[in-house]
Amino acid sequence: MPAVRRGPVLSFVWRLHKWLLSFSAGKIASRVDGFPVLLLHTIGRKTRQPRTNALAFVQQNNAYVVVGTNAGADFDPGWVQNLRAQPDAKITIRGKKMSVRARESAGVERDYLYEKFILTSDSYAEYRRRTGRKIPVVILEPAK
Repeated sequence: MPAVRRGPVLSFVWRLHKWLLSFSAGKIASRVDGFPVLLLHTIGRKTRQPRTNALAFVQQNNAYVVVGTNAGADFDPGWVQNLRAQPDAKITIRGKKMSVRARESAGVERDYLYEKFILTSDSYAEYRRRTGRKIPVVILEPAK
Protein backbone atom coordinates (compact mmCIF):
# COMPACT_ATOMS: atom_id res chain seq x y z
CA MET A 1 0.00 0.00 0.00
CA PRO A 2 1.53 3.38 -0.98
CA ALA A 3 2.09 5.98 1.73
CA VAL A 4 -0.79 8.43 1.94
CA ARG A 5 -0.43 12.21 2.02
CA ARG A 6 -2.01 14.51 4.57
CA GLY A 7 -4.94 16.51 3.18
CA PRO A 8 -8.73 16.90 3.43
CA VAL A 9 -9.49 13.39 2.15
CA LEU A 10 -7.07 11.77 4.60
CA SER A 11 -8.47 13.88 7.46
CA PHE A 12 -11.96 12.64 6.59
CA VAL A 13 -10.75 9.03 6.44
CA TRP A 14 -9.06 9.44 9.85
CA ARG A 15 -12.31 10.78 11.38
CA LEU A 16 -14.36 7.96 9.81
CA HIS A 17 -11.86 5.35 11.01
CA LYS A 18 -11.97 6.72 14.55
CA TRP A 19 -15.77 6.69 14.49
CA LEU A 20 -15.97 3.09 13.18
CA LEU A 21 -13.48 1.89 15.78
CA SER A 22 -15.37 3.65 18.60
CA PHE A 23 -18.85 2.67 17.41
CA SER A 24 -17.96 -1.00 17.04
CA ALA A 25 -15.98 -1.23 20.31
CA GLY A 26 -12.93 -2.20 18.27
CA LYS A 27 -14.58 -4.91 16.16
CA ILE A 28 -14.49 -2.89 12.91
CA ALA A 29 -11.36 -1.10 11.63
CA SER A 30 -9.14 -2.58 14.34
CA ARG A 31 -6.26 -3.12 11.88
CA VAL A 32 -4.70 -0.85 9.31
CA ASP A 33 -1.71 -1.39 7.02
CA GLY A 34 -0.74 -4.57 8.89
CA PHE A 35 -0.97 -3.01 12.37
CA PRO A 36 -3.49 -3.28 15.19
CA VAL A 37 -5.11 0.06 16.05
CA LEU A 38 -5.83 1.70 19.38
CA LEU A 39 -7.79 4.78 20.34
CA LEU A 40 -5.71 7.34 22.24
CA HIS A 41 -7.67 9.66 24.54
CA THR A 42 -5.84 12.87 25.48
CA ILE A 43 -6.73 16.33 26.73
CA GLY A 44 -6.10 19.19 24.29
CA ARG A 45 -3.16 21.27 25.46
CA LYS A 46 -4.84 24.54 24.42
CA THR A 47 -8.56 23.76 24.61
CA ARG A 48 -8.48 21.43 27.64
CA GLN A 49 -11.12 19.42 25.75
CA PRO A 50 -11.03 15.63 25.29
CA ARG A 51 -9.38 14.48 22.05
CA THR A 52 -9.36 10.99 20.53
CA ASN A 53 -7.13 9.62 17.78
CA ALA A 54 -6.97 6.20 16.13
CA LEU A 55 -3.34 5.10 15.90
CA ALA A 56 -1.47 2.07 14.61
CA PHE A 57 0.70 0.50 17.28
CA VAL A 58 3.21 -2.19 18.02
CA GLN A 59 3.38 -3.90 21.35
CA GLN A 60 6.69 -3.79 23.21
CA ASN A 61 6.58 -5.92 26.36
CA ASN A 62 3.57 -4.59 28.27
CA ALA A 63 3.62 -1.17 26.57
CA TYR A 64 2.19 0.17 23.31
CA VAL A 65 4.33 2.09 20.84
CA VAL A 66 2.87 4.70 18.49
CA VAL A 67 4.58 7.08 16.06
CA GLY A 68 3.75 10.66 15.18
CA THR A 69 4.32 10.52 11.43
CA ASN A 70 1.41 12.81 10.60
CA ALA A 71 1.63 11.17 7.15
CA GLY A 72 5.05 12.79 6.64
CA ALA A 73 3.89 16.37 7.30
CA ASP A 74 6.53 18.80 8.57
CA PHE A 75 4.88 19.20 11.99
CA ASP A 76 4.09 16.87 14.84
CA PRO A 77 0.47 15.74 15.18
CA GLY A 78 -1.66 17.37 17.86
CA TRP A 79 -1.84 14.20 19.93
CA VAL A 80 1.96 14.22 20.37
CA GLN A 81 1.87 17.83 21.52
CA ASN A 82 -1.01 17.00 23.88
CA LEU A 83 1.01 14.15 25.42
CA ARG A 84 4.03 16.41 25.86
CA ALA A 85 1.83 18.81 27.83
CA GLN A 86 0.03 16.04 29.77
CA PRO A 87 1.57 12.55 29.55
CA ASP A 88 -1.27 10.85 31.46
CA ALA A 89 -3.83 9.50 28.99
CA LYS A 90 -6.14 6.59 28.27
CA ILE A 91 -6.17 4.09 25.44
CA THR A 92 -8.87 1.76 24.17
CA ILE A 93 -7.94 -1.50 22.45
CA ARG A 94 -10.75 -3.71 21.14
CA GLY A 95 -13.21 -2.09 23.54
CA LYS A 96 -10.98 -2.34 26.63
CA LYS A 97 -9.94 1.00 28.18
CA MET A 98 -6.81 1.50 30.28
CA SER A 99 -4.82 4.36 31.76
CA VAL A 100 -1.33 4.96 30.40
CA ARG A 101 1.59 7.31 30.85
CA ALA A 102 3.38 8.46 27.71
CA ARG A 103 7.08 8.97 27.21
CA GLU A 104 8.99 9.78 24.05
CA SER A 105 11.76 7.38 23.20
CA ALA A 106 15.14 8.67 22.08
CA GLY A 107 18.41 7.47 20.61
CA VAL A 108 18.91 3.78 19.93
CA GLU A 109 15.59 2.84 21.55
CA ARG A 110 13.71 5.26 19.27
CA ASP A 111 15.49 4.05 16.13
CA TYR A 112 14.88 0.39 17.02
CA LEU A 113 11.18 0.98 17.63
CA TYR A 114 10.70 3.03 14.45
CA GLU A 115 12.31 0.23 12.45
CA LYS A 116 9.61 -2.14 13.76
CA PHE A 117 7.06 0.00 11.94
CA ILE A 118 9.10 0.05 8.73
CA LEU A 119 9.43 -3.76 8.80
CA THR A 120 5.63 -4.04 8.70
CA SER A 121 4.92 -1.21 6.27
CA ASP A 122 7.13 0.66 3.81
CA SER A 123 4.86 3.69 4.33
CA TYR A 124 6.83 4.52 7.48
CA ALA A 125 10.07 4.75 5.51
CA GLU A 126 8.31 7.07 3.05
CA TYR A 127 6.99 9.29 5.86
CA ARG A 128 10.53 9.63 7.20
CA ARG A 129 11.80 10.65 3.73
CA ARG A 130 9.05 13.29 3.36
CA THR A 131 9.96 15.33 6.39
CA GLY A 132 13.07 16.90 7.89
CA ARG A 133 11.76 16.55 11.44
CA LYS A 134 12.59 13.67 13.76
CA ILE A 135 9.35 11.67 13.87
CA PRO A 136 8.38 11.13 17.50
CA VAL A 137 8.12 7.56 18.77
CA VAL A 138 5.92 7.46 21.88
CA ILE A 139 5.71 4.62 24.37
CA LEU A 140 2.43 4.28 26.23
CA GLU A 141 3.08 2.41 29.45
CA PRO A 142 0.28 1.15 31.71
CA ALA A 143 -0.27 3.57 34.59
CA LYS A 144 0.55 2.25 38.02
